[in-house]
Amino acid sequence: MAEKTAAVPVSELTKILDARQRKAHRFDVSGFFGLGGKAIPEVAFLVPTKAEEDGAVVAAHQHARERAGTDEMARHDPDILCDAKIVEVLFRTCKVPVEDPGAIPYPAFSGGPQWMRKHLTSDQLACLHNLLTEVKRSESPLRSELDHETVEAVARGCWAARHTEIPEAVLADCSREWLTQAFTLLAMRLADLLGWGAPTPVEAEPPAAEPQD
Repeated sequence: MAEKTAAVPVSELTKILDARQRKAHRFDVSGFFGLGGKAIPEVAFLVPTKAEEDGAVVAAHQHARERAGTDEMARHDPDILCDAKIVEVLFRTCKVPVEDPGAIPYPAFSGGPQWMRKHLTSDQLACLHNLLTEVKRSESPLRSELDHETVEAVARGCWAARHTEIPEAVLADCSREWLTQAFTLLAMRLADLLGWGAPTPVEAEPPAAEPQD
């Protein structure tokens, strides 16, 4: 006779996570989605769970196989896979904002990933992905201060791989805030190396153009 397996007690942490409401971060995207001056409603982003990220990866590889067919080089092309992963994770995390806290938000792009590929441009997808990256950073429990050593390590890696697509892939996931801070730190280091000295004030008016002959 098989022994009965004792029931595992439900921990308080599990209860809290099961009952939690995932925070929806709202953004106004009318600036780059408005067509003909028509306002577009806000979109909301949820930080993706690991299951959603895994589903996005599997779906992206399936899309690459179907799209490339028998072309092995295209099937394993990093650009196709990277772009496909972005579309899939955006479909799973970009929602229509709802006012009721208890309501379940539904996908902003209800047509699905293929519809998104057909109707959205690469620039629009990149803008959405940047917003998602900022949302993930804002809720991340891992906080780290950006310093010269970190920026130099990233810069050295990009320089070493400058003839490949690695720098673009690495920096694509960085938020605008991170890129701004990193560029400023690099500018400070460059100023020290080139001896730029103290910044000069911006002139109130541009210099007059020289007369044309």
